[in-house]
Amino acid sequence: MSAAPDASRQRISWTCPQCSLTVPVRTFPVHCQCGFVQYENPPGPGDRTAIVLAKVGVTEKRVKEAKAAIGLKGDCGCKRRQRWMNRLGTRDDKTSLEWAYGVTTVPARIASGLLDRTLASLHAAGFPRPRLFIDGCCEVPAPLHGYPITQRVPRIGTPPNWTLGLHELYMRQPFADRYAMFQDDFLTVKNLRLFLERTPYPKRGYLNLHTFPENEKFARRGPGFQPSNQKGKSAIALVFSNQAVRMLMQSPRMARRPRCRRRHAFIDGGVVDSFNDIGWKEYVCLPSLTQHTGHTSTMGHGRFAPARTFPGEDFDALSLLSPGG
Repeated sequence: MSAAPDASRQRISWTCPQCSLTVPVRTFPVHCQCGFVQYENPPGPGDRTAIVLAKVGVTEKRVKEAKAAIGLKGDCGCKRRQRWMNRLGTRDDKTSLEWAYGVTTVPARIASGLLDRTLASLHAAGFPRPRLFIDGCCEVPAPLHGYPITQRVPRIGTPPNWTLGLHELYMRQPFADRYAMFQDDFLTVKNLRLFLERTPYPKRGYLNLHTFPENEKFARRGPGFQPSNQKGKSAIALVFSNQAVRMLMQSPRMARRPRCRRRHAFIDGGVVDSFNDIGWKEYVCLPSLTQHTGHTSTMGHGRFAPARTFPGEDFDALSLLSPGG
């Protein structure tokens, strides 16, 4: 008499919820060819017991009733955990990074046209629809209705608007690979986003896309991004990794800034000092990837030093990559 087959070794059919491909599986997780990863066998945990239950036809309703009978409610977190695991899943096969980016602005810059010029430049750079953080009350012009907008009424000032904007980007997209905070008065090169994705991000640091003249000698050390003089010159275009954003948000210095005398000025100094406190560095690039266009500061500062090495809006940033880069 032959032994009964081991039910735990039998295959069941699983249909990918993303591409609808049906394949036979024995254990979970399952990696579909479309890139979707099923970490658990719904309903219930992705183990042999769940597979056997599915094989013998136990319905989801009966599973829920059985859980309720022993005091478990709902899905016990299995489905929620499935969604989180797919969100945190392997990224080795990704062709591009996930970005969260925004632009801080004020009603005066919207009326003057500076913001429109900046948005056009960002579009050519690969950042087409940034979230606009408008500091102050104004009627949003029709051309901006297609942008996601956060408006602060009454006005709170440029540094608080910038800080809250970065926090909001993280809260909305906590798993993004890169975060970029832009101001409303600069121009940049074409294909900036692709260049940043193909350039190695420095460990324990963040990127300043505007290279002040005094930082040119530091950037000449080699291709790509190099450490600056760590004085935090300019915050018109800063780029952070996911880890860098989290480190900045928990910085004691940033937490104290709303209580200090200079709380309404010097975003760049607060950022670079917060990172220097923990041994992280600011990195700049040569040539400068941005050029400042707003000559009148909304914070009452003097004239902003232009970047002497900015190659122009028509310059393709991808040409800075080495062959095969």
